[in-house]
Amino acid sequence: MTREEALLALKDARSKGLSWMEIAEILNNARDSGASGKSGQLLGDFMDEAAAQSRYSAILLRRMVSALMFLKKMEAKYPGKDFRSGISGRTGAVEKVEIIQRFERVDETQVLNLLLNTKELSLSKLNALYRSSIGATPDPEKYRSTLRQFPSISGKPKKQLLHRRYRHPFYVVCWTALEENMSVLCGGSDLRLAGTREYDYITPFAIAIALKERGIGYIDSFLPVLLTGTPPPTAVQDVLKDATYSAQFFRHLWIITPPQDEPNQELVSALAELGLTSVGYAQLVDGNFKIIVSPTSAQEGPLSRSMMEEALEKAVSTI
Repeated sequence: MTREEALLALKDARSKGLSWMEIAEILNNARDSGASGKSGQLLGDFMDEAAAQSRYSAILLRRMVSALMFLKKMEAKYPGKDFRSGISGRTGAVEKVEIIQRFERVDETQVLNLLLNTKELSLSKLNALYRSSIGATPDPEKYRSTLRQFPSISGKPKKQLLHRRYRHPFYVVCWTALEENMSVLCGGSDLRLAGTREYDYITPFAIAIALKERGIGYIDSFLPVLLTGTPPPTAVQDVLKDATYSAQFFRHLWIITPPQDEPNQELVSALAELGLTSVGYAQLVDGNFKIIVSPTSAQEGPLSRSMMEEALEKAVSTI
């Protein structure tokens, strides 16, 4: 395979609906043939071109390759097993494979069963199983000192916040702050805030829809995370993974954390090094947003115009 053939095969992969495994296989062939710049490697300049042609970020493309390599390794380990046929071709399934891969380090006996039952396991279920396997259980007191810095919460939480992922008070405070001050992050004068909704590929915490005369100007998204103190490296990695995937769908994506004496430097450095220029980072301090990193570019999301209009219709109906 030549470089030109590889890039041609990847051209408009998103709009053509190529599965993530098909895309990863093309990249594997490019790597093995040397079309990627050097045999056995996916060099940066090639991946930048692959990202431009496929309309997927270079980071997500590398994740696809890594996930496929893991599946192939497991198929070699268990001859006769076809793990790939039971896994969705949508890009969201890459994260499922990544979580299952983590089990190799903590409880390898579960890997085979998880791979054979991937279709029946949601991301939240897989994450819960993984946390259980490493002995990580939610501690409701963990963030008591942090929450003392928040204003008191009165009234009932918004319906969107009844989603089980967002029961912690931090998310309620974050929602209230977005209602009052999202323009600090998004700009614009005519904004609508919409809560958790399941779209084809993503379920954001909240989105800001900027209206214009004949429809939608842009859509930004918010990713609040309980990142406090000195979190373990895996916590920051998980945030970056979520941000990398989610940022593809919106003009800007904002990571929002509780207040800290100092910004999380690991997160700041990673956003720069990974080239996530459409991602911003802000802290929520006394109900206001303190911007740590501002987005420097706009991401053209994959949502079609009709999908954006649907998002607008749903948002307006709930405001």
